[in-house]
Amino acid sequence: MKDQRRHPATLWSTAGICLAMLGAIAASRPPAMSRMHRVEIKGKAFQPGRVEASPGDTILWVNRDSVTHTVTHTDFKSGDIAPGGDWGFIVAKAGEAAYHCSKHPTMKGVVLAR
Repeated sequence: MKDQRRHPATLWSTAGICLAMLGAIAASRPPAMSRMHRVEIKGKAFQPGRVEASPGDTILWVNRDSVTHTVTHTDFKSGDIAPGGDWGFIVAKAGEAAYHCSKHPTMKGVVLAR
């Protein structure tokens, strides 16, 4: 009867191939879909005032007012957004970011990224 035991090097080789295949399968999965969130600026307010997003999502602020506004936070600043204009920001990390309009300090909003 023939000895059916495998040589240890063959076992490691087989294990390596299996791990490589698993890695290829994992790498071929599509990345999590990022989403677009839209915040309208109208009536001197951010609508909605609270956006829940994930890292990698984009938030687009669209100015529907007749005056210029900004989206201002320590980590991001839009600069002036003219009437009819817009500005987008990609969420980089989880956390809560309270922002405001630097021209109209009572205008406030928050991005909650999880």
